[in-house]
Amino acid sequence: MMNFLLISVFILPLVYCVDPLPSISVVSGCSKDGKLYKEGESFKPTPCEHCFCNAGRVSCAILDCAMPSCVDAVRDPTKCCSVCPNGRNCYAGNTIIQAGKSVQIDDHTTCHCPTRFGFGMTALRAVCEIRVNTVTAQV
Repeated sequence: MMNFLLISVFILPLVYCVDPLPSISVVSGCSKDGKLYKEGESFKPTPCEHCFCNAGRVSCAILDCAMPSCVDAVRDPTKCCSVCPNGRNCYAGNTIIQAGKSVQIDDHTTCHCPTRFGFGMTALRAVCEIRVNTVTAQV
């Protein structure tokens, strides 16, 4: 009889040892204008915006400014709304009058700036009295 020589070949998988993968941490948050914010963080990208990072999305509220109570308002870049550096005032022609004050514009005209203002285009105009001889008219 023939003897069979049985050759067994075992193929072992080649295993390489490598450094473990670096751990990747997923940071939740939001981005606005190229800046990153953490989840739950509130921030102010501009003086008029108040934003909040929630569920990966940015939600912002924008402040709406009321009309300034003066005719010489200035824009301060650090503040949202214009400011009145000289307090409340109004126009009588080209003359600025402080709220609550009266100014004699000419021999016949006296104007005063009310302490309370209405709305619209005439809100910051003085109330003037014009005297013609002995009659006084209010305009």
